[in-house]
Amino acid sequence: MEENHQIRLQNVKTILRTRFDGKKVRLAEAINRNPVTIQRWFSGEGKGRKIGDKMARLIEEKISLPPGWMDNLHEEFSDLEPNHQKKHFLKSAHGNTYDIPLRYIATLNQQYQLSVISKTKGSLMLLSTDRDAYAFQLIGHNPNPILSKNWGLVIEPGTPLAIDEYALIHMQSGEMLLRLITYQDDTKLMGLHPGSGEQQEFPRSQIDKALYCYIGIPPSKISEEKADQAGG
Repeated sequence: MEENHQIRLQNVKTILRTRFDGKKVRLAEAINRNPVTIQRWFSGEGKGRKIGDKMARLIEEKISLPPGWMDNLHEEFSDLEPNHQKKHFLKSAHGNTYDIPLRYIATLNQQYQLSVISKTKGSLMLLSTDRDAYAFQLIGHNPNPILSKNWGLVIEPGTPLAIDEYALIHMQSGEMLLRLITYQDDTKLMGLHPGSGEQQEFPRSQIDKALYCYIGIPPSKISEEKADQAGG
């Protein structure tokens, strides 16, 4: 526990320096905690002086860090860059890019609901800065005529949602909906239907997960190796 605390404390120092100009009050506001709590991590005095697992996960969630980030020391700090495009550039510059496996064949209906029709094996001739990224290939019955020609969609589970960019929203009901995110807070997501432009509200209580994604991967960048029609 002591070793974990020291690693997490070092990461908090980095977070303070790179994201909050060294101001503990600003970090406290960002994670919705009393500044006294943060001060105790540094003084080693009083109740709550250790950065426990629950607190580490809270910090990661509130400032959009990948799960487990607080538990490891880091040589470079692109994850702390709040701007998604700049973060992508920094990760690429440091060689932090990964292959994108092709996992599913799917359709997209007029409601922009994604339906998996089979699993597959393959890859994209592209790289992602998210080590957990994977791709769908969209075929048939898609409302967008480009996507009906075997174009692809990439999911990045470790990338925070961005306003005016796409998310694949997994509902508790089992639906998977492609929406353009326009607003988010702790209670809801707001998203535009890409076809109709209708603004929709999704309470967090009805969402299983919402994953950052981007569309428009051309077929020439997709290499399908082996299909498995067992379904998904």
